[in-house]
Amino acid sequence: MTFDPFGDFNSRGYLRNFASFKDISKVKDLEYASFQGNLSRAINALADIDFIEYKHVLAIHQTLFGDVYPWAGQDRLLTAPNINITKGGYGAMFAQPPYIRRVTDYAQGSRSRS
Repeated sequence: MTFDPFGDFNSRGYLRNFASFKDISKVKDLEYASFQGNLSRAINALADIDFIEYKHVLAIHQTLFGDVYPWAGQDRLLTAPNINITKGGYGAMFAQPPYIRRVTDYAQGSRSRS
């Protein structure tokens, strides 16, 4: 079964990638190339930030994956509010949409407490 959170896999490909690829291995190759190609930009952007806020997390996501997905860098509460996502078959769950901002804020707060 194909992961199709937007319900348009047949017309727009896997996760609405810009190339409209349906082959997940090709999409993973695009993701890898985008991540590798934009990693230096993302690191440089983070180096200039003293306090990472949610808006920075979204901007870094857009920097890393914006070459692949039109929704990269957008809040999942707006793009896919009712979808809980796990990573592959590992069962590692991403933060649920209503809690993503809070998780980011909590991570920043825990860093300042250490």
